[in-house]
Amino acid sequence: MKQDSFKIGFIIMLIINGVLVFFIIQGQKKGRPGNRRGGDIKERISRKLELNREQESAYFKLALNHQDKMRDSRNEQKELVKAYFEFLASPDPNVEEQERIIEEIKSLEAQKLSITYQHFEDLKAICNEDQLLKFETVLKDLLPIFDNSPRRLGRRPGP
Repeated sequence: MKQDSFKIGFIIMLIINGVLVFFIIQGQKKGRPGNRRGGDIKERISRKLELNREQESAYFKLALNHQDKMRDSRNEQKELVKAYFEFLASPDPNVEEQERIIEEIKSLEAQKLSITYQHFEDLKAICNEDQLLKFETVLKDLLPIFDNSPRRLGRRPGP
């Protein structure tokens, strides 16, 4: 009797795990939070440029490197912003320190732009002539991602 209970429990756990794996895979295919922006954008760029397998492999490595650098910059920026707003709790905030933090935040924004620019230069380097002709169109399609436009953020333009 106990063995039957264990077998039934084991089968139920297998079914539950199978269902969970299915939903995780479906979520990633649709670009849901588990996949965030990276996968969807990489696939879109690869498809529009018609990258071959070798180019796609090289591009995906570039993209992972880019994502890592951008994540590091965003994390550093979060810490700086947090430190900046901690001055609100101070009765006598250090103005020089505030200005230093603002300059670091500006520098990080410039760094993120440079990282992204270099990423696309690296992508261009693996493209052939036909793909380079499509490159400008691909960049125009991606512009809403870089300029925080309402279309990218799922918002409608304000009045």
